[in-house]
Amino acid sequence: MSTMDLAPPRSPTTLPFSSKMWTKRHSRALQLALLLLLAVLLFLRPSLRTFTITLPASPQPLPRIASELNIPDPVQPAELPPPSPPLTSLGEEADASFHISAPESYADQLGEFVRRAFPAHLHPELIQALATPPANPPTPIPKKIWQTHRSEESSPLDTTRTWWETNRDVDGWNRTFLSDEGADQWVREWLGAPQESEIAWVWNTLPRGVLRSDMLRYLVLLLEGGVYSDTDTVCLKPISRWGRFAEVWTVDPQSDAALGEQTELAWEGDRAEEERGDPPRGVIIG
Repeated sequence: MSTMDLAPPRSPTTLPFSSKMWTKRHSRALQLALLLLLAVLLFLRPSLRTFTITLPASPQPLPRIASELNIPDPVQPAELPPPSPPLTSLGEEADASFHISAPESYADQLGEFVRRAFPAHLHPELIQALATPPANPPTPIPKKIWQTHRSEESSPLDTTRTWWETNRDVDGWNRTFLSDEGADQWVREWLGAPQESEIAWVWNTLPRGVLRSDMLRYLVLLLEGGVYSDTDTVCLKPISRWGRFAEVWTVDPQSDAALGEQTELAWEGDRAEEERGDPPRGVIIG
């Protein structure tokens, strides 16, 4: 028997690891996977509960009208007062276009204008005049006749003299003539320097001529009163007879007569004193 025959035979199924070791590895991996799966399920279980929707066995029909929704009624707006009637016969559009307001509002606007534009020493008298109703009987106007021109020499004497000749000897009217320089002096005495009042500033800003004479006629009547007349007008009768026995004629829109025919009779109002009543207290013609 040889030595090679004495060697033990080699098994063909011999593995580098035993089957027992392989089984333990797989068992541990399986246990670890189960633990991980259990942890994931425990973590996700509350979220699954959150999104769980339970439908009723017999769903209720949706409401079809607003009353079934129990929605409170909306708050109704306050009832507006009826619109006020227009201030003039032309209607509300004309009131808005010409900025026509109530008398009380207009008086307030005039008061603000007086405080802003006129010197302080004139405020009490002018504002009081706005709040005082007309006197009854009316106060006679001052017997002053106002006229203005570039100079006394350049004014038309044939027309201006009719004013003092007609009224001086009858009722004691006085005529005051203001040249350009005289008008400037009158404004300074009543309204001050341009920096002292807005009205004085406007006067000094306007050029000499028509604009200043138009402004002057309103200022002299406002602050001193009387009658203003342009130098190219003629006084046909004494001021005390102005408006005496006058008849007021209005134009009838339904009449077929021409405008001149309807107003022609207005010139027939100057009748004898014994036929009509007393004359008015005074009339200012500007």
